[in-house]
Formats: sequence, structure tokens, C-alpha cells
Amino acid sequence: MTEYFNQKANLDTFAVPYTGAGPAKQGVISDLHLYTFETASSVLALIKSGKLKAIALASDRRPPVLPNVPTIAEYGVQGVNGSTWNMIFAPAKTLKYIVEKLNHVINKSLTNPAIVK
Repeated sequence: MTEYFNQKANLDTFAVPYTGAGPAKQGVISDLHLYTFETASSVLALIKSGKLKAIALASDRRPPVLPNVPTIAEYGVQGVNGSTWNMIFAPAKTLKYIVEKLNHVINKSLTNPAIVK
């Protein structure tokens, strides 16, 4: 995401190849690096605690949880959308009936108006 953003924004910064989001966030918190791209849900508590500052969102619109943070497009850099997919995993040898039960419960929960909202 950093390299894509650099290209779109015509920046010449170096993307540090961390082994995961945790170390990347820690690198920014401890002032080792200028910025990182992370999912809003993974940094919301750090933003609220003041450990991180939300600068811009790599999305099409501002989410309700961060209404005062502008999108990257609002800063004039178009085409940077870092939408993520969240998945549910189980061990490869999970019994079929358990997977089917999980699938049923998850899909049923996705029709709950409170969850959809």
C-alpha cells in the first residue's frame, strides 16, 4: 500500500518491509518511521489513546468511526483505496459439519440489521 501511495502521490519514500502490522505500528509509535497504512479497526484504540494520529483514509469515504479524518482523495491524490478483506479461518482438517455450522451462523448473523449497520 505504501508503494502504491508513493506512486500515486509522486513521493519518494522507502517502504519498510515489516513482518506484520504489529511491528509496523510500533515503528511509527516509537518514531522510527513517518507513517504506516493499517486497517482502521486495528488502530482505532491507538488513535483514541493519542499514540497514533490518523492523517488520511485510503478509502472512498469517511467511516462513521473516523468522521473527522479526510480521505486521501480529499487531499488531492486520487485512486488510493486500501479496502481490506476480513476472513474467518479454521484449521484445514476441521470437520465438514463444523465448517457448515460456522457458515450458517455467520451468514445468519450478517442479516442482523445491527450488524449490517
